[in-house]
Amino acid sequence: MNKKHSSSPQNWGLSFSVKRIFSRALDFLRSPYYNWRIGLIWPMFLGYAYAMFPFEDMSLGYAIRPAVFATAIESMLIIAAIICWIMFVSYTLDRRHDWHNQLSRRLVMQICLGGLIPFSLLLIYLWRIYGLDMMLGDYMHFVYALFLVFLVILNRQGYIVYLLNKVATLKSKLQSKEQELLAAEESVQELMTEQRLAKQMDIGLREQMEFMQLENTGLRMQLEAFRERELVLVADLADRTAQLENKLAAEPKEIYELSYPEKESLFFKQEEIARFYIQDSINKKPIIYLVTNTGEEFLITENSLTGLALRFTEMIHVSRTLLIGAHTLLGLTKLKEGAVELMVDYQDDPITVAVERWKKIEQQVAQALAARSKGI
Repeated sequence: MNKKHSSSPQNWGLSFSVKRIFSRALDFLRSPYYNWRIGLIWPMFLGYAYAMFPFEDMSLGYAIRPAVFATAIESMLIIAAIICWIMFVSYTLDRRHDWHNQLSRRLVMQICLGGLIPFSLLLIYLWRIYGLDMMLGDYMHFVYALFLVFLVILNRQGYIVYLLNKVATLKSKLQSKEQELLAAEESVQELMTEQRLAKQMDIGLREQMEFMQLENTGLRMQLEAFRERELVLVADLADRTAQLENKLAAEPKEIYELSYPEKESLFFKQEEIARFYIQDSINKKPIIYLVTNTGEEFLITENSLTGLALRFTEMIHVSRTLLIGAHTLLGLTKLKEGAVELMVDYQDDPITVAVERWKKIEQQVAQALAARSKGI
């Protein structure tokens, strides 16, 4: 009868572990951490140097004696194992613990795994094979010192390989950045070409616009006549509303109270206030200042200019961030686009009012200018 053999989970686990160890060993041997020259030449040189020490007889016959040759082979194997172990330790630690990010932890682990463990294993081997008397001899003290220097050099070699890998990585990143920079420069050149084409198109459109402007000169003259007529009508409307303004002037006006903790409050009449303006906002809450006719500024705690415009009805809400007193108006200039520039007495530059805002405040501005022209 044929027996069917099935693999147990233990066999599968063992096979996986062997494959993993073999794969990791191959990765180590292919990495820059393994240097076959150091792993081969150093053991041969140091092994025979240890066997021939203290170098009293350097002849070939002495070197090939069985005892000397056996000591040299034993030393070579030990040194080769130590070199491979330290290379493997540096390879493994550099993959898990970076020198620059975990310096203290990395240094301790390198000293323990790459220095103390090899030195301890060497001492245990010498004690088990040659005994304590040989270990305590003056000759071995010199060997121990040389061995420690040898361990330091090997661990330093691992750190040098780490730095070389870092430099190679940085060079690769630098080349990648240079390629990105070249691509960006090409994109910039393409954008500049597109910009030149856009400028040429813009010049053509401007020439067409100038031609259309020349054709529409008559329409513009008519539009100016309509605007003049509009101003006459607005002035007439302002005259009709002058009596109402006189009545309203006789009524008590709004007074703004500015309160300070533990201080006396300040009171400002509407005609003493030149403007309210929003300077900035914090957490969507506007920072509003009150400016008097004399130029003094006071920070107030209001939440919006809209609320102030409802209280101070004689002030003009010219923009989202500005509320000016009607008495500050000096004149206006209408622009071609339909917007308006207002001249005020507290600054030289005019205030530009958008078309949508001008439709809302046009009558109020006209009344203020009419009142000013009459000296009210």
